[in-house]
Amino acid sequence: MNNKVSPAKKIARQEVKYASYYLMIGLTAMAIDLLVFYLLNKSLNIFPIVANTVSVSVATIFGFFANQKYNFQISDNLIKRFFSYASVSVFGLILGNVLIYLMNSVWGYDSFLAKVISLPIVVGLQYLINRFVSFNEKAFVGSGRSKSIEQFKG
Repeated sequence: MNNKVSPAKKIARQEVKYASYYLMIGLTAMAIDLLVFYLLNKSLNIFPIVANTVSVSVATIFGFFANQKYNFQISDNLIKRFFSYASVSVFGLILGNVLIYLMNSVWGYDSFLAKVISLPIVVGLQYLINRFVSFNEKAFVGSGRSKSIEQFKG
């Protein structure tokens, strides 16, 4: 019986690991996002779109550095990668602001509930873009990943 794991299974396991870490880091970033949003919007009565912009910005900075260090372990081209990651976050911020505006101002949902409802949509799209663009080892020349996908092949 051959106990050797195929390269495809090794890659699949690595992808599950990345997704799991991304989820853990994302949940922490989401908690930061929600806490900052709640404090700004509910405690300080700041307009929901402004509160969302600030809370997403804080969570974005945390999420980038946590994913860079603990998940994808990429150390090269950090400025380029940060701007790629931040660009994805701006996309998510715009989408989130539109959803919050629609749910809160047009449909009458509570602003915090609108924020909570918008998160799964925004986070799902951001994961896909970040995984395959911002933290793709081939997206930027000179990958600094300490564990290259090459080691899983053959």
